[in-house]
Amino acid sequence: MLDNWFANGSEQVDSIFLFSFNEAPKAETTMIAVQEYKEKGHDKFLIRAFIMPFEKASH
Repeated sequence: MLDNWFANGSEQVDSIFLFSFNEAPKAETTMIAVQEYKEKGHDKFLIRAFIMPFEKASH
């Protein structure tokens, strides 16, 4: 199963992965904007958003 973990077959996918480090209020504002975008029926460019807090960093 791990041999095909990241679409090393004939699959073709166009996607963009972006990340940002922000304060909680800005992250919440972004989540609201994403939800409003989805509610308006925009489906040509699917957007998924996640808030992932972290406790420690290696730097």
